[in-house]
Amino acid sequence: MISKIPYKEKIETKICLSFLLTVLIIISILSSVMYFRSYNMLVNNVGKKASKIAQVATEKINIEKFKDLKTVEDMNNPYFNEMGKELNYIRVISGAKYLYAMRKNEAGQYIQIIESADYNSEDPAEIGTVEDPYPGFEDVMQGKTYIDNKISVDHYGILLSAYYPLKDSNNNVVGFVGIDYNVEDEYNEFHKFRINILIISIIIWIYIFKKNF
Repeated sequence: MISKIPYKEKIETKICLSFLLTVLIIISILSSVMYFRSYNMLVNNVGKKASKIAQVATEKINIEKFKDLKTVEDMNNPYFNEMGKELNYIRVISGAKYLYAMRKNEAGQYIQIIESADYNSEDPAEIGTVEDPYPGFEDVMQGKTYIDNKISVDHYGILLSAYYPLKDSNNNVVGFVGIDYNVEDEYNEFHKFRINILIISIIIWIYIFKKNF
């Protein structure tokens, strides 16, 4: 004959399970809030910094000379090296991974004009190299400042980016300056945080279960 579990024990079991569930829900909510607040703070802070640095970089570019950089041969133009030196200096002191200038060609494709990190290397990015469009390219070509609202993960790295328009004397957008900050360490820490919270939740579950059953 199967023995019945006393009513009091059933109630205690239900209370313990309810308490356990409540604890885990609270932990999940608090950890999610902490995660997204930290994530958003990083994105906002780095994004604002990137936008300001991109703006400073545009002020160092001679727009008319920039417009004359059209072909690979123009990489021998003295202004190409002058601009590269200026932008690379800004990139280094600001701690950015990439700082570059781009525009659209006649076919409507986005092309590289200069990448400051390798402008004077043995294998620099060539003028006219077609780049895949990224979120924000269209916005900046319409004259708007663009700042990433999330971390981008691709073959270039784990980055946060901002783009600032280059305008001529008639206020026409002729290109833009882009800047990318490496946030790989912070990104990895966020993922470690989420894993740690999951582990802590499991430990709490096991502890409470052993204490009450």
